[in-house]
Amino acid sequence: MKTKKIMAFALTGAIACATLLGGCGKLNADETLITIKTGDTTDSISLGYGNFATRFTQSNYDGVYLSYYGNSYWSQEVEDGKTFEDQVKESAIDAMEQEYLLAKHAQEYGVTISGDEQKKIDEAAKAFMESNKESTLEELTASEEVVKQYLTNQYYSTKVTDAIKAQAEVNVTDEEAAQRKITYAYISTVVKTDENGTQTPYEKDELEQLKPNAEKVAASSDFENEAKALGFKVTEKTYGADETELNEAVVKAADALTKEGEISSVVEVENDGYYIVRLDSDYDKEASDAKKTELEEKARTDYFNKILDGWKGEITWTVNDKVWSKVKFDSLFKTEDK
Repeated sequence: MKTKKIMAFALTGAIACATLLGGCGKLNADETLITIKTGDTTDSISLGYGNFATRFTQSNYDGVYLSYYGNSYWSQEVEDGKTFEDQVKESAIDAMEQEYLLAKHAQEYGVTISGDEQKKIDEAAKAFMESNKESTLEELTASEEVVKQYLTNQYYSTKVTDAIKAQAEVNVTDEEAAQRKITYAYISTVVKTDENGTQTPYEKDELEQLKPNAEKVAASSDFENEAKALGFKVTEKTYGADETELNEAVVKAADALTKEGEISSVVEVENDGYYIVRLDSDYDKEASDAKKTELEEKARTDYFNKILDGWKGEITWTVNDKVWSKVKFDSLFKTEDK
């Protein structure tokens, strides 16, 4: 597997900053990779554009993972017999479809590219072409036109997404977002873990002592210190109505606490361990505000996805698999030192 270097270029404003890295190789950039039919209208996306957008994505991963996982990480299986390369290529196709649709519907949301913004795109594309070696540009099937189109699509994608989400009706109540704060002590009844993280089976007498120790924690006036002294793990946590991390029995015990500082009785979860819960705050404002923001963003994202899915249903998106197979991560990317 060969490795070449490519100089970084940065874009400002609404266009995403990017570091592009490259290798060497040749593809027929003019081949049709994707055909899009909308009624009687047919559009297409070239292999040159698809390769550029996909290898750009690869470069971002290489910049992070290459030094940690070595040259073969793209061929590692991640799930269902698919390699990491397969997975990223699938995501790249999905991204191209989304960007295509957002650009097509931009005018509906009043999104256009101003003269100044177009100038930034043109200058960035030109600078990119001038900054990189011919062999690198060939590997990326990069032309000034392709780079401009890529940057244009990124611009529309960001702006139209924001415009759609801004139209969503979002009504998250304080009650829905409310978060309580607890501290819980926990010890496994399955295996013991020493200070080095080594796990071993309990001796019989050790196992028999776990519940009495848990009861000591529940009855202690010095909850945290008593728990730690007896080998329990102590954890602070906020939770709300949609809690999924804690066992249902633990949540039920926490919900039963009504006064700050109140401590639950011992909760035994089968094939897990003992829990003791203390209520620290019936309403944690910081966590509740953060949860409300999270739920509001989820509502906007759900609305956005509904709109996008509707648009997907209006087109026929066909990928030429034979052409797509020519896009390979068979060279790696490193940022060129300045």
